[in-house]
Amino acid sequence: MKIALPASESGEIESHFGHCSGFVVFTIENGAIASEERVIPPPGCGCKSTIIPDLVHAGVTIMIAGNMGPGAAMLIGDNGIDLYRGAEGNAREAVEAFLAGRLSDHDVGCGDHGHDHECSHH
Repeated sequence: MKIALPASESGEIESHFGHCSGFVVFTIENGAIASEERVIPPPGCGCKSTIIPDLVHAGVTIMIAGNMGPGAAMLIGDNGIDLYRGAEGNAREAVEAFLAGRLSDHDVGCGDHGHDHECSHH
């Protein structure tokens, strides 16, 4: 299983999916973290929706995030990725909480980010 989180280079979960600088993808084997890698989204869409196909292709099946607009949440779900919103703090600790069954989706969204970028996903 692979779990992706929008996270800063220091490993902290970014508070807004669409404004994140990159993602950390954790590979889970035998119920534990086996590896992690940083993935930088392609340029061109401020909402980060262009990264979703890449994450799906890489085998990501879980997304843990902070805040997220409804368009991104729908796109993630439409691509078969289970979504857990409302997370904060360290990305590795959030994954460990998920693996221990202590993380649930808090349906935290946002709609205040505007459309000051060029994409057709809204």
